[in-house]
Amino acid sequence: MTAALIARETAQLLTADRLPLAHREQHVGDAITALVQRLLSRRDAPRVPNLRLAALDVLAIVKGMVDTAGRREESDADALERRVESAVLGYLRAEATAAR
Repeated sequence: MTAALIARETAQLLTADRLPLAHREQHVGDAITALVQRLLSRRDAPRVPNLRLAALDVLAIVKGMVDTAGRREESDADALERRVESAVLGYLRAEATAAR
């Protein structure tokens, strides 16, 4: 992902602070989902049958693992990142294989 893409997406997410809370949460959620969909549509990403559903699933995996790690008061961010990456890549590979 290029620095320009990161900057553009970050800028869009930061504009959400000007919206009412409920609308802001929806805006940020939609922006993150759209970003993940764009990443999944890249040529080097596993080919999944439904980009939106895969994006939502990836976000659910990440949120679930991160929230649970927080509740357990885990402090090793690197280990959590490796576990989350493994879970997401495993899911995407399974979806890509099932789509063949």
